Amino acid sequence: MQSFYTAFVRPGGLVFDIGANVGNRVEIFLDLGARVVAVEPQAHCVDVLRSRWPGQPRLKVIAKAVGPVVGRASMYVGEADTLTTLSSRWTEATRASGRFSAYHCEETQEVDVTTLDRMIDEFGVPAFCKIDVEGFEPEVLAGLTRPLPSV
Repeated sequence: MQSFYTAFVRPGGLVFDIGANVGNRVEIFLDLGARVVAVEPQAHCVDVLRSRWPGQPRLKVIAKAVGPVVGRASMYVGEADTLTTLSSRWTEATRASGRFSAYHCEETQEVDVTTLDRMIDEFGVPAFCKIDVEGFEPEVLAGLTRPLPSV
C-alpha cells in the first residue's frame, strides 16, 4: 500500500486524512515523510491517534468531522468504529443490504464539523487528500470550492 501512495505523497508534502479512524493510513503517510492533518470525529479514535504518535511534529489531529458547512451534525455511531458515519442514507442502505447485519448504528452523537475549505485556510492546500467516511464523501466534497491536486 505504501508504494501506491508514493505516487501522491512526497516527503514534506501536506496530506489530509479525512476519516482517519485509528491511523492505518496516517502511519503510511508519516512513513513517507508527509505532514499529516488527521481528521476524526470519534473520541476514542482521536485518543488512539494521539497516543500512537505522541509529540509527532508532522501530525496534527483534529477531533471533528468534515462536511458541507461548518457547524454541528449527528453522527451515527456503529458498533464497529469503521461503520460510524454522518450519512443516514449509508446506514439505511447497509442495513437493507444485509452487508453489515451483525452491526448496528442505533446511537447518535453530536459532533463538530469543519469543511475542506476551512482546513485549507488553516493548513494550506494538501498534495493529497484521503477521504473515507462511509457514504458521506459527497458532503465532504461539497465543502470544497477550489481544486486539489489529488483526492
